[in-house]
Amino acid sequence: MKWTLEAEDMLKKVPPFVRFAVKNRIEELAQELGQDIVTREIVQEAYQRFKGKGAKEYLDEYNPNLGQLNRKTSRLHREKKVKLEDFFAREGVDPLRYAFPKKEAVHAFPPGESLSEEEALKAWTEVSQEEDSSPPGYRTVYVHFPFCISRCLFCGFYMYAYSEEKVIKYIDALIKEIKQCKDLPVVSSRPIQAIYLGGGSPSALPPHLIEKLLDSLRRYLPLANDVEITMETRVIDITPDKVSAWFSNGVTRVSVGVQSFETEIRQRMGRKASRKEILEALELLAYHDKAPVIIDLIYGLPGQTLETWEKDLHTLIEETNVQGVDVYQLNIYRGGLLAKAIKEGKVPAPADIPQQAEMFALAREKLLSHGFKRLSVCHFARDTRERNIYNRLAKAGATCIPFGCGAGGRIKCYSFFQEGDFSRYIEKVNQNHKPIAAGFKFGEKAELLWALAGQIDELNLNLRVLGRKYGEDIESLFKPLLKQWEKVGLIKLLPDGRVIFTPAGEFWSTTLAQRLIDYYQLIKGGVI
Repeated sequence: MKWTLEAEDMLKKVPPFVRFAVKNRIEELAQELGQDIVTREIVQEAYQRFKGKGAKEYLDEYNPNLGQLNRKTSRLHREKKVKLEDFFAREGVDPLRYAFPKKEAVHAFPPGESLSEEEALKAWTEVSQEEDSSPPGYRTVYVHFPFCISRCLFCGFYMYAYSEEKVIKYIDALIKEIKQCKDLPVVSSRPIQAIYLGGGSPSALPPHLIEKLLDSLRRYLPLANDVEITMETRVIDITPDKVSAWFSNGVTRVSVGVQSFETEIRQRMGRKASRKEILEALELLAYHDKAPVIIDLIYGLPGQTLETWEKDLHTLIEETNVQGVDVYQLNIYRGGLLAKAIKEGKVPAPADIPQQAEMFALAREKLLSHGFKRLSVCHFARDTRERNIYNRLAKAGATCIPFGCGAGGRIKCYSFFQEGDFSRYIEKVNQNHKPIAAGFKFGEKAELLWALAGQIDELNLNLRVLGRKYGEDIESLFKPLLKQWEKVGLIKLLPDGRVIFTPAGEFWSTTLAQRLIDYYQLIKGGVI
């Protein structure tokens, strides 16, 4: 659908992390109005229609981790309509399948305040001029590649179709951005423990460009001797020339987006490779034996049953030699292609929450019984080569320095989101500006709450030790809530302050983490 220049300018003000979801909703409205061109008036109508919110509040609605949480806690503070029981799990039901109506967040986040581009850029300027004060070993870098060869239905991160001309221009700008930041105290002061090359499909880069990018990362960033450099890849990009370029230029970990080994399920979601091609690609990586190979598997995909999920787990365990696996629950992004396809009946309805809970439990049982070690709720390692450093640090609130169009990062009490519009990103970098487009400021207790979420994700929560570290008796604070969760079978409380999660508690761990964070905020605000 075409957009007028005025309408495009309005869209450019939307933070990059929600821009495509917002664009989809506006185009849906244009179609509803019988228009084939999006004008300024249609964009204004969209802002008015969606519950009468202003642009800022409307945009917040599309950030399930930050915007919704911030609005929810603000509303509860204002209305004072909440009580302890609102945080309880259901009683008298199977806790694995029915403890809560739904999962409340993709990742648990502390609440905070949205920042405009001007405010976020000012915050970046301040924190970037200071040495990083995070604990030793808590420094990462995220590099975003915003291009894909094709678009998958389930993905909420698609930005631009692959174009050789644009990609060459982009890599030059990306390297320029990295070089511009290399002497900033927040970058140069201490070693980087993990770099994640994500997207999009960074593995789509031809060998000479990935070599150029990796060389720049090594040249301009203070990398630790044991730095983890992860290449996120699609199966179709695992070719001899590309694999050789990755390993020859410093990649120490490869994460393969498999999702499912079942050809029909994969191709329904927009993935091109067949089961046979997946296994051949994994064999090629295993042949090189240069780095741990990790795959993603998703449970709850449209058309997936408990039986097909069990076949995926069997294939992983018996027919591959990968060093690790991420077992993810399907997330359906509001306004995304998958949500639309389900609504229109183009794909089967996905498994519901009780079915997904059974799939989670099956994966947990199969992987642990076959010698996989638990590194986090959803991540399992087959051997000691897999460390999962970047992901573990990200969920614990570690420093993450962002680079690239659409990249996100976090430093001290701020999250930063970089320009998602390709032309504006190039323009800002060429003007020697850090391409920050929006941000988020967390509250004064954010470090405690990030640490809480990180320990829950690693199933290693000790409230007494955590409380002592941050000078708060959170063990007593959370006790009334934790006692009810223990009663219904989600956790077990130990005398030394540790919290043990049952299989049901593991499945609902993100919801438990988010409820603890919300409960903490409301207690401190005098609402409960």
